Amino acid sequence: MSADIEERVLAERAGGGDEGAFEEIFRRYRDAVYRVAFSFTGNQEDALDAVQETFIKAYRALGRYRGESGLYAWLRRIAVNCCIDRSRARGPIRNLPLEDGLLAAGPAAAGRGGGWSGGGGGGAGVDPGAEAELNELREDLAKAVAELSESHRAVFVLHMVEGLSYNEIADAVGCSIGTVMSRLFYARRKLLEKLKPHLKSG
Repeated sequence: MSADIEERVLAERAGGGDEGAFEEIFRRYRDAVYRVAFSFTGNQEDALDAVQETFIKAYRALGRYRGESGLYAWLRRIAVNCCIDRSRARGPIRNLPLEDGLLAAGPAAAGRGGGWSGGGGGGAGVDPGAEAELNELREDLAKAVAELSESHRAVFVLHMVEGLSYNEIADAVGCSIGTVMSRLFYARRKLLEKLKPHLKSG
C-alpha cells in the first residue's frame, strides 16, 4: 500500500470514528505541527495550544478530507490558519525563536537554496566579539520577523524556517504563487531595512 493510499485509508477510518486511527495521525504528525506552531508563536504554551486547536479542527473536518494533498500538508494548512487567527486575536508577538540556519543559508534543514548571507553559529575558537555581534543580529532578526504582519510572517517562516517551496506555501496559506512571491519579497525588504545597522560594506 502506497503512503498516499495509506494516509487516505487512515483519514477515512478516523473520520468514521475510529479513535485508534486518529491517535495514529496525532502520533505521526504532532511534532511537525508543533514545529510550525512554535515558529509562528514564539513560545511553548501558545504552540501547544495551537497544536491542540489544529487537531481538534482536523478531527471535526476529517469527513471532508479527500486526499487532494498529503495528510501533513492538510494539517499544516490548518495549523497555519490557527496560528494566524491566534496572532490577530492576541496582537503582536514580542519575539520569535529563529534557527541559526536562517542566518546562514535559509532553509538549511530542507536543503533548499537561497537565504541570508552571514556567519554560522558558535564553535570552538570563535571570537567573542564576533559571537556577541551574531547574537545581537539573531535577536534583531527575530524581533523584525515578529513585527511583520501575519500574512507576511507566514510566508517568510514557511519558506525560510520550514523550507517550503512557493507552491507548498501557496497551498498552506490558501493563496496564489504570485501572492506568495510578492509577500516574501515584501517581508525580505522590510527585514533588510530593519537589519541595515548589521550590514557591512565590502
